Amino acid sequence: MSIELNWQPIFGAILLTGAAATWGWQAWRSWRSAQVSDPLTVKRLADEPPPVGAVEWVQDICGAMSGAEAESVLTSLLAGATRDQAKSARIAELEVTT
Repeated sequence: MSIELNWQPIFGAILLTGAAATWGWQAWRSWRSAQVSDPLTVKRLADEPPPVGAVEWVQDICGAMSGAEAESVLTSLLAGATRDQAKSARIAELEVTT
């Protein structure tokens, strides 16, 4: 008595299982990278250049707050202030001191 196995379905099942596992892994990795790449949670690398326009924005805010204390300039920068908001903050500081 001999037993014969048809290897084609077994081999096909192994290939399909491997393909499904690979697809699932890739889908999970792309979903995870989408979760991690949220701009509010991702930090720039130390050797990465600033985003386009960032240097000009900082120079603009520093110019709008000319003569202000470094702490108030930094506060405006960290708050993401616009030029008008920075000027208003500087005017408010000048009004308080005079």
